[in-house]
Amino acid sequence: MRTKHLVPIRSDDVDFISNLSDDLCSLIVSFLPMKEAVATSTLSKRWRFIYASSPSLDFDFSLFPKSRGRKQAFSDFVDKTLELFSGEGLRKFHLSMEDYGGYEPRVEDWVKFAIDHDVQELDIGLPRGRLSKIPDLVFRCGSLSVLNLRMSDYAFELPHPVGLKKLRSLEIRSVPLMKGEFFKGVFENCMLIEEIVIEKCKIDALEIESKSLEKLTVFGCEWVSPGEMKISASNLKCFNYIGEVVNLHCFVNLPSLVEVVLNLNVKSCAYESDEQCSPLLVKLVQMVGNAKVLTLSPWCIEQLCRVRNLSKCMKAQGENVKELVLLLVRKEDCVQLVSPLLRSCVNVEILTVSILPSQSLRRGFSNDNSGDQDERNLNINGKMKNLKTVKLEYIDENKTGLDLIKFLLNNAHALEKMTIVPSKDGLEHAKFRQKVSMFRKASKNVRVEYCTSV
Repeated sequence: MRTKHLVPIRSDDVDFISNLSDDLCSLIVSFLPMKEAVATSTLSKRWRFIYASSPSLDFDFSLFPKSRGRKQAFSDFVDKTLELFSGEGLRKFHLSMEDYGGYEPRVEDWVKFAIDHDVQELDIGLPRGRLSKIPDLVFRCGSLSVLNLRMSDYAFELPHPVGLKKLRSLEIRSVPLMKGEFFKGVFENCMLIEEIVIEKCKIDALEIESKSLEKLTVFGCEWVSPGEMKISASNLKCFNYIGEVVNLHCFVNLPSLVEVVLNLNVKSCAYESDEQCSPLLVKLVQMVGNAKVLTLSPWCIEQLCRVRNLSKCMKAQGENVKELVLLLVRKEDCVQLVSPLLRSCVNVEILTVSILPSQSLRRGFSNDNSGDQDERNLNINGKMKNLKTVKLEYIDENKTGLDLIKFLLNNAHALEKMTIVPSKDGLEHAKFRQKVSMFRKASKNVRVEYCTSV
C-alpha cells in the first residue's frame, strides 16, 4: 500500500465541530428530536448543553423509562433545560404529559417560560386530573401563530382568547365541554386564523364567521342537545366533518369550498327514523354544494340513496362535483349504492370506491320499492359521460364486487383508467382477472390495472 501522499494526522489539528458558532450549533440541534438533541452533549464539552439553547424544545413524558422516580426525573429535566436555556426566543415549545397521571404544579411555570420567550408554536398535552389547568396567559400570548391543546377530563372553562392576534392554526382535543362563546371569541380576536381542528370535544354550539379560515376539521365530537353548527367563511377551502351529525346546520357564504369530507353517523341525530335523517343529510349536502371533491361515509351514502328524486334534489350541487370518494361496507350491494350518486353528480371525472371491513352487522340497505327502484337506480342514461378515472380499493371476488366493475365498464364511455386494489382475500387469481377482461367496455381506450397497495 502506497502511503507517501497520505496527510498525517497531527495532534494539534483543529476540532471543527467544537469551533462551530453558537447560532449554528443551536440551528443544527433544532432539527433533531429532543432525545437525539440531548445525545449531542456527548460529542464534546463544547456541545454539553447546546441542546438547551435550541429554539425548539420538546418535552415528552412517554420517552422516559418507567421507574419509581420517573415523574421526578422528567420534571427535573424540564427545569434544568429551561434553567440552561440561552436562546433569544422560542420557535416551538412542546409539552406532552398525557401519561403523567396526576397534577404537576410546575406546568404553569414552564408554559409561562415559553410565553416570556415569545414562543410561536405552543403544543400542550395535559395529564388526566381535575386540577390540571391551561394557564390563562396562553390565551393572551401575542406571539403565538400555532396553538395545540390536548386535554382529558378538563374541569375548567376555556377563557376568552383576547390576545391571540397572530394565531393562524388552532387545534383542541378532548375538552369535556366547549361553549359556543369560546369560538365566537376566537373569530372576533384571531383575524388571521387559517386552520381549526376540533377533536373529541363536547360542544353545545359551533358558530364560525371568518374571512381568513381555509380549513376546518370537526372530528369525533359529541353535541349537547340541541346542538347547532353555523358557518360563514368566504375563504374556506377544506371541510372535514367526521363523527356524529349535529341536529341543526346553517352553512352560508362558502364560495371557495373545494374539498368536503362527510364521514358521519346517526348517533346524536334527533331524528329517530331513516325517513327523517335523509332530508337532514340532503340539506347538508346542498349547503356544501360548491365542493369539487366530495367524500361520503357508508351512513351518508345509505341515507342519500333513500331519497326519491335524488338527482333533482342535488342538481345544482351535483354538477360541481369533479371527484367523488365513496366509502362502502363489505357485502353491501355496491351498484345499488353507487349508481344513484353517479346519476346525481353528472360531471364526476374521478371516482374512488373504498370497501371497508364489516366488523359488525349494520342496518342493511333496504329498499321498500324493490323492483321498480332497482331498475331506476341502474338506469344511468349517459350520466357518466365525464368519468375518466376509477379506483376500486379492497374489492374482493364476491358478486357485488364483480357487479360494480361490470357496471362501471359498461356505462363509462369516456373511461381511460380503472385501477383495482385487492382486498386481503386477494385478486391475484387469473380466474378473477379473466372474468373482468370478458366484460363489455363502453370505452375503447380504457385500461384496467391491478396493484397491491393503495
